[in-house]
Amino acid sequence: MDATSIVQAVTAVVVAGFTIALTWVASRQADILQNQADIQQSTLKVATTAAEAARKSADLAETSLVNVERPYLTIDGIDRYIFWVQRESEANPNVQIKVKNHGRTPAFVLELKAALELISATTDSQRARVIPNVPVRPLEESVVISSDTVWSFTCRYGNRISDGEKAQIERGEFEFWLFVSLRYEDIFRQQHVTQMRSKYIPSPHSSQGERFVQLPEDNYTIRT
Repeated sequence: MDATSIVQAVTAVVVAGFTIALTWVASRQADILQNQADIQQSTLKVATTAAEAARKSADLAETSLVNVERPYLTIDGIDRYIFWVQRESEANPNVQIKVKNHGRTPAFVLELKAALELISATTDSQRARVIPNVPVRPLEESVVISSDTVWSFTCRYGNRISDGEKAQIERGEFEFWLFVSLRYEDIFRQQHVTQMRSKYIPSPHSSQGERFVQLPEDNYTIRT
């Protein structure tokens, strides 16, 4: 073998070795880049998960703050002593309803619905389970109920009741129901509803005298 052949052979071996080395380096670089991409993807997932957890934590903290600091309105009393206002031989039923704020911050009353409904106990026994179309009562002025404060308003029945009709109520042939719904807003601009209904119990049917009572199971009652 002459010198030229030897040089060509050595050159071919060197080139082949260099090619193999380049291939190996390129493969390693590809592995490194893939590892970096995997690490970045994992980091992104961790960051996304952390951001989602932080958002949920912030939402939970805000909800907890609202629940702790918000107002809570309840019907705290129905004054039964002025239920009948006598006018000659007729009566004009009306009640005074007391609303109390048991929360820590003021409640801004947006809407008030209240009505007394006379229901036949014999022919309309299921009507008490039906939500009537209670009219909205206009508020003469803005109503703000501060924490641990009671606000009162009067609800009157639209018609006058004769002595005969009053006797029918006392015998249980007719029933009086009081429907009240309050929509109010808190300082966080969130709206809430307190809604209830109570049944009038005449003196002959109550050892505690005439009064309004709320039934233990009532699908009309709402408190949000």
